[in-house]
Amino acid sequence: MTTMEIEARKALLIREILADINSEEAIRKLQELVHKLKGESSYTMPSSLLKEYMAQAEKEDEAGLSITSDELDKEMQSW
Repeated sequence: MTTMEIEARKALLIREILADINSEEAIRKLQELVHKLKGESSYTMPSSLLKEYMAQAEKEDEAGLSITSDELDKEMQSW
């Protein structure tokens, strides 16, 4: 297949996507497929897991188990 034929097929595919893909879920799946085809790995954390991590972080912060960004900067400088 020539470069021009490939470009024409890509343009046709884009037109089809723009005309026919209307849901957020379909767009997400299409994006994942494109990344997979390109050999990229992408991980999207489920919102329930993110909420769980955030709740745990807030508990640790309330318990005094966290440090400020300035404290972290000082600690990293000593490495």
